[in-house]
Amino acid sequence: MRSEIHAAVPLWINTPLEPPLPSGSPVTERWRLVQKHLPPLAELLDVEIVIMNAEGYCVGGTGPYLRGVGFRMPADNALTYSLRSGQSSMVLTPGKEEVCRTCSGKGACADVANFTGPVVIENEIVAVVQIVAFTDNQRAELLMKSEKAFELISQIIGFAWARGRDVESLPEQPRDDRFPSIIGESKAILRLKAAILKAAGTNATVLIQGESGTGKELIAQAVHDNSPRHTGPFVAINCGAIPESLMESELFGYEPGAFSGANSGGQKGLLEQAHTGTFFLDEVSEMPVSLQVKLLRVLQERVVRRVGGKVNHSVDIRIIAASNRNLRELVAQGAFREDLFFRLDGIPLFVPPLRERQGDIRLLVAHFLQSFSRERGCTYRVATELMHAFEAYPWPGNVRELRHTIERACAAAGDGTQLFTRHLPTEIRIELARKRLVPLSEPEESAPTAPLPEQEPSTQPRKPETFPTLRDMKAKAERDYIAGLFAACQGDVRRAAGIAGVSRGHFYELLKKYGLDRTSSIPEFPAI
Repeated sequence: MRSEIHAAVPLWINTPLEPPLPSGSPVTERWRLVQKHLPPLAELLDVEIVIMNAEGYCVGGTGPYLRGVGFRMPADNALTYSLRSGQSSMVLTPGKEEVCRTCSGKGACADVANFTGPVVIENEIVAVVQIVAFTDNQRAELLMKSEKAFELISQIIGFAWARGRDVESLPEQPRDDRFPSIIGESKAILRLKAAILKAAGTNATVLIQGESGTGKELIAQAVHDNSPRHTGPFVAINCGAIPESLMESELFGYEPGAFSGANSGGQKGLLEQAHTGTFFLDEVSEMPVSLQVKLLRVLQERVVRRVGGKVNHSVDIRIIAASNRNLRELVAQGAFREDLFFRLDGIPLFVPPLRERQGDIRLLVAHFLQSFSRERGCTYRVATELMHAFEAYPWPGNVRELRHTIERACAAAGDGTQLFTRHLPTEIRIELARKRLVPLSEPEESAPTAPLPEQEPSTQPRKPETFPTLRDMKAKAERDYIAGLFAACQGDVRRAAGIAGVSRGHFYELLKKYGLDRTSSIPEFPAI
């Protein structure tokens, strides 16, 4: 019986080759569905089962192998041989057969017999399955059922693999109460967080620079929230969003009767409203030169004079400025005061663009999807192909563009909750298609040829009977598109269908319709 052989624990489990993977590791989590089906299957077949993934880790097992899930398996056993060779093997006399010759565990092997075979999905070995007999009764069962058992286990792995490919498992952002609004754990963001904490511990002026959409105001807010001024107000103004004629009164306030239409009681400016707190000047590069002089005085003397007033008002504020333009270059061009730049550039912080934040896109996608899911009372999921598209796109608009794109994709999905590449905005799909199809449009290098004599363009109109029907023209364009896309994706139907925005079944129908396969000739297909 199976219960009698649970003590036969393999050497690689009792003496691990390296520390096992931690509980909940993404490697073992991906195989959880497969592991769930192994014990009842082993009980039914009266055998033991062990599964090794392509990276050499035990990712599933029954009986003595259950303890080994997450352990590195030896590099010289029958499973590794099958992984490298792609061949199956049946061992009926353990320790004496060719596949056992180099196995480091053959002296302590308790196997009576085993069958080992690779599981191939989309022309790639994703795992190796070994069905093991530890008793003579199990050996008899193994001889009769090994091929059927292997086929059944392979089907379970194939189902779980396809399920894992179709829907991405979204990561969770590690909780950090100091930065609740800054999503990301990339090296670039971790360096930025450390710099924020250093800046927060001082009262120096901070200059935040970075591309549009990177979240500069969130960085300013984080500096404020982690500083001794966090109990005071955080007041922000976007210098590029306020007309020049209104900016002075907004910043400095005004006295009663200072100008036509002014409040009869006068008004405090935003600088005064930020007293004891932090004042954030976003897009400071857009501030008129005439106001830069007055801002410089605030930085130097910490006093504000309202429009139309004669009295200075003291302010206790910390100033943080931000710009998506290079202020040094603006200084060189005479578009920004050099003395103000040096005053603002007390502690410089640089916010990296999204394309330099390796790994953060998944966290941001998860964060935005959770937000939209809460808003709409559903649970949005992302197809793997769409996640790959998110990671391949350069995001010139950075995090702001990513959020807007996900929001549009959710809207495009309608009542559906799974998002695919067909839900992306057209301009992004075109950019991704161009990026993947450009090699098809690049001419091969050839020897230089003599220039052809210039010809006068024909002035003769084309004869009507030479035009194809509209249906034929559309069919030719569709065939060229499908052939070009299929070739660019190297025969990967799942990827090609995702780019085309159709189901895999429909893409197969199109391939069959036009008689296309991996050997079909590639049309001259221009980049979109």
